Amino acid sequence: MPAHALALVLAAALLHALWNLLAKHNAGRAGNAVVVGIMAGLPAALTLPFSALPDSAAWPQVIASALIHVVYFKVLAGAYRGGDLSVAYPLMRGLPPLAVAMAAIFIFGENLSLVGWTALLVLIAGVLLLGLDGMRGGALSASAARFVAVQIVIIVTYTLVDASGVRASGNPW
Repeated sequence: MPAHALALVLAAALLHALWNLLAKHNAGRAGNAVVVGIMAGLPAALTLPFSALPDSAAWPQVIASALIHVVYFKVLAGAYRGGDLSVAYPLMRGLPPLAVAMAAIFIFGENLSLVGWTALLVLIAGVLLLGLDGMRGGALSASAARFVAVQIVIIVTYTLVDASGVRASGNPW
């Protein structure tokens, strides 16, 4: 992997962790969705001058993804109100990749190689192990667990919608 690609991946991971930390901090405040949405959207908005608009074939997915993300931020606040970040975050980020990979087989006709499936399972196990101690310690209320489950479905849904949009436009940017 080129150094610039690795730097972009690490920067994206850092930004993602930071806005989830901010979401947890603001979970009980009314402006949570707006603050986190702006923080998440600002880096993406900075790339607009350097990329073309999506092809018109992808606009239904762009609109759907935007609407899904409004719900995403509201549900995220619910998950963080009753659950520790150290438990809710690993669950919400550890389980969707497996569900997306399985759904992509049926929706897009894709399949991972044995190495790909192995890497995915190792990634999921690593992320879930981060929250294992908190899960055993009751750091997730029943209400928060329901929000986490809904959030997992939302993450899988927007990932598949976004993938469909990229396929429709033919341009990942």
